[in-house]
Amino acid sequence: MTPLHASASGGSGRAGTTLLELLTVIAIVMITAGIVAALFSNAQRRARESRARTDLELVKRAVIEYRLKYGSYPDATNWCRSALTNWTPEGFSFVDPWGRQYIYRLNGAESCSIRSAGADGKEGTEDDIIAGG
Repeated sequence: MTPLHASASGGSGRAGTTLLELLTVIAIVMITAGIVAALFSNAQRRARESRARTDLELVKRAVIEYRLKYGSYPDATNWCRSALTNWTPEGFSFVDPWGRQYIYRLNGAESCSIRSAGADGKEGTEDDIIAGG
């Protein structure tokens, strides 16, 4: 029988895998999986933020159309349920991608703001997404 590998000392080489080689391969696979998971998480975050921005622009347009028709902004108590149903797509839920209601505030008679509190759910933090009317 001929050896698979000849070593420098003239002995036969081993066929098989050492523990060190196996651990190296496992480490490489785990690092790669971690990188892929981080990239996926980042892409998912960006997609949610993009959806919130799109929703807020739609609501902003609906609020502006409401104001043009009625001469004032919808009041804060029924702004999403009854006031804007004519200007938003059927089935639009007024809920942000994180499962919380969009926030509508009147800023006097001349302006309003519509926002999502973002991923952390806290108003006034850097991840808030805001549209003005």
